Amino acid sequence: MEQGIPGGVKHNIEEEIEKKIRQMPYLEKKLSQFTPEERLSHTTIGDLMEIIKYTPNWKQFESTFKDKEEVIRNLDHFYRLRSIYAHPPTEIDEIAKQQGYWATRWIRKCMGLNKVAEGG
Repeated sequence: MEQGIPGGVKHNIEEEIEKKIRQMPYLEKKLSQFTPEERLSHTTIGDLMEIIKYTPNWKQFESTFKDKEEVIRNLDHFYRLRSIYAHPPTEIDEIAKQQGYWATRWIRKCMGLNKVAEGG
């Protein structure tokens, strides 16, 4: 794998690919020949967060997100809320909902995706 992918994420990708091979052995040759970019398609949201937070990668994301500590805080709120929704029946309190909502808005704003929602 390319430099800049944390070891834990590489491990998760390999496990996911091995799992798919066990489920669909006829795809083994194709899956085992994936390029590093194709391997990234086998990541989770948590893995992608780790790639962004990984120090050697920060220069790639700094112009978009500016403050690394703010990124980590907002990604953690976003991921916590996403995990609650993805794995019910955990009760979601109003604070968690608001933290997740504003973290998502912040991420979208950094990526230039809130223009319509903000009226311009």
